[in-house]
Amino acid sequence: MVLVYVHDCTGYVGAAVVKKLNEMEDTTVCGTIVEGGIGSTKGLVETASSADLESTNALIMKADAIVFSAEGHVAETKAMLRLLKRGGYEGDKKLVVVSSLMTWGSTKLPEEGGLVEDGFNTRKCPARYKELKNLETQVKSVARDNLSTTVVGAGLLYGGGENVFHSLFRSSWMDSNAVLPILSGRLKGENKLPTIDVNDLASIICKIIENTPESPYVVAVDNSQNTLREIVTAIGTELGYGKVRSLNREETQNLLMNQPNLSSVNANLVFSLEGGSVENMDVEWKSATGMVENIQEVVKDYKVCRDLRPMRVVVVGPPHGLSLDDRCKKIASDYYIPFITVESAKALLMIEPQAPKDGEEEVEDPNAELREAVKAAGDTLPLNLQSQLLRFEMKAKACENKGWVIGGNSLPITWKEACGIFSDPEAADGSMEEDAPPIEEVDEGLKPTGVISFDASDEYLKEQAMSLPEGQAPGEDDFASALASYRESSAAENEKSALSFFESLYKMDSITINVTSDTTADVISSSIADYVEQGSKPFNYHPTEEEVETARKETEAKAKAQAEADAKRKEEQEAADQAERKIAEEEERKRLAEIKRQEMDLLEARSQPLRRYLMKNVIPSLTEGLIETCKVMPEDPIDYLAEYLFKVSPAIDSKAQAKKK
Repeated sequence: MVLVYVHDCTGYVGAAVVKKLNEMEDTTVCGTIVEGGIGSTKGLVETASSADLESTNALIMKADAIVFSAEGHVAETKAMLRLLKRGGYEGDKKLVVVSSLMTWGSTKLPEEGGLVEDGFNTRKCPARYKELKNLETQVKSVARDNLSTTVVGAGLLYGGGENVFHSLFRSSWMDSNAVLPILSGRLKGENKLPTIDVNDLASIICKIIENTPESPYVVAVDNSQNTLREIVTAIGTELGYGKVRSLNREETQNLLMNQPNLSSVNANLVFSLEGGSVENMDVEWKSATGMVENIQEVVKDYKVCRDLRPMRVVVVGPPHGLSLDDRCKKIASDYYIPFITVESAKALLMIEPQAPKDGEEEVEDPNAELREAVKAAGDTLPLNLQSQLLRFEMKAKACENKGWVIGGNSLPITWKEACGIFSDPEAADGSMEEDAPPIEEVDEGLKPTGVISFDASDEYLKEQAMSLPEGQAPGEDDFASALASYRESSAAENEKSALSFFESLYKMDSITINVTSDTTADVISSSIADYVEQGSKPFNYHPTEEEVETARKETEAKAKAQAEADAKRKEEQEAADQAERKIAEEEERKRLAEIKRQEMDLLEARSQPLRRYLMKNVIPSLTEGLIETCKVMPEDPIDYLAEYLFKVSPAIDSKAQAKKK
């Protein structure tokens, strides 16, 4: 049993190698896991974190064969070479280090044919790849009697989840109208690129492990000699509408600032496999003729590896009371897929192709006939034309890549509509007749990934429908009639209900979500996710950096607006409180003034008798006594005043007169 160690066994190259090794007999695989890998650890007998140097070295030392992908892992590869150089291991070992043919980037091409494997010693390297070329030399230098080494110079890799070309695939998948860039350069996109499918590279590595080639350097490329323009156009055509544009020098520099790995696509290298090691390996090729000729399989592989599953959802339900269009929009928003309506399909169809430029051949527009028919029909489209229109958008590149949502209140799906959209538009009108021929074929390319039926009690539906604003709420008679018709057409015993169409012809299960006053939006979303995601949410590149930034700005704007509103509300509240305080203070001042006035009035009223008494009996005598005291100015004025008052007191006079009598 041969034990093979694979560095970064869940990485782009490592995952492909592990998969191929697991198909070999008498082979077991171990390896290290680098954070951020996309592959699976399935089939690995032992793993270690790349950060755990001791465990990693232990796996390397006990392995019979070692596979390292050097590009992007130069430091780790050097550490591994130093370890092997020290020796201390038992038995024979094989070392396979995957490098890049970009180390040949400055090599002059022969006038005829291509560069050959035997010329690896004379290859000329661009400055960017100097370190990688030096590493290739170091790999050859550690070879010993019990250690064979092979450097694999790989062409630009494609296949799997994509590598160098990933940004082009991603752009086309996310936006079918994307215009893919062709970098500026001396050959203006006509430069030829050495390429190889990562799966074919893995097969070559397995062959090297089985039988070490004589040459210490193996050129690994497919048989194509595709140009950059051909490759970019092929990607754009398969995933979008094939739009490409040649960038000027400034645009190219800006692009490479953000995506420096794209600089390799401006190389111009042609290799010949004739007489090379790969020619004698009996490799079972997946893409021997290159990326362009195998673009359909390459794109299919890309979608599988990236889990880019299209979400195709049909929504049915009662005509009123459940806001089905809003529920369709919510599903479309959650999964970043378009909500298709007759209006959206019509708007897309009316976009006519651009006229050919000077020197270009005019290409026949495949949608011209449908466009003219829709224009002629005006606002009222017959069912067969409506079905063709919807099928047109459902089969558009964007929907083919990502999926769609269809149905709702604006497009109620019954057996008849389903027949027109998913089977035969021309047979839709007569499909409900008793003598209608059975539907034998449906379009498998439009097979939904989920059919969702919303329902609720008649009372709930009526309550919700009648609570709508005036102009949106149906009349009671219209509501009752539409609901009765829906209940009849969707009854479980009706063999020609909308759900029956999908369950019987597509052999798929649907889901019914019953809505009540207690049903929350989270419960509905969770039920939909459990049903349509089939165990895991498909990857769709969302949210993108731009969407994250937009969401961040929106959150910040909302927070700022909320803070401003809170501050304004606080300011207004403080102003209102201050005004209330002023009013309260003024009222309190008035109340205290009134109390004081009343007290003064009361005091005045109570003091009147005393005042009258004093004015009559005391004040006149006291005043005269004071005047007299001032005139005399005695030494003891108090005693003098007392004597004076005593003398003039009416009571004294009365007593004196009484004594005289």
